[in-house]
Amino acid sequence: MTDVTEKGVITKGGVSRLVERIGLHNLSLLLALAVLVVLFGTLRSDVFFHPRNLLNIAMGITILGVLAISQTAVIVSGGLDISVGSIVGLTTVSTALTIEITGSPGTGIAFGLFR
Repeated sequence: MTDVTEKGVITKGGVSRLVERIGLHNLSLLLALAVLVVLFGTLRSDVFFHPRNLLNIAMGITILGVLAISQTAVIVSGGLDISVGSIVGLTTVSTALTIEITGSPGTGIAFGLFR
């Protein structure tokens, strides 16, 4: 969709500017995410929009986001590190065990960071 300004210049409409700025692939992923949120929200609205569930979802996304950012930095720098999954698994288990044994989240996090 195009619009013509007072000076006769043709400009792109809002949707085409959005597609150009975000990208069609990313826009389709956002649309799929919106469809899934609506689907799960309508099927299980009593549980899905509960604050505890939203917190669990956010924590899961955070862990994957940090992992994706660090892996992107490795790939962009020209390296290839396929051991990321096993290192994350080992660190998660050792941190959880340390927290369970000592009862101190601070000690567990410190142990996980320096493992």
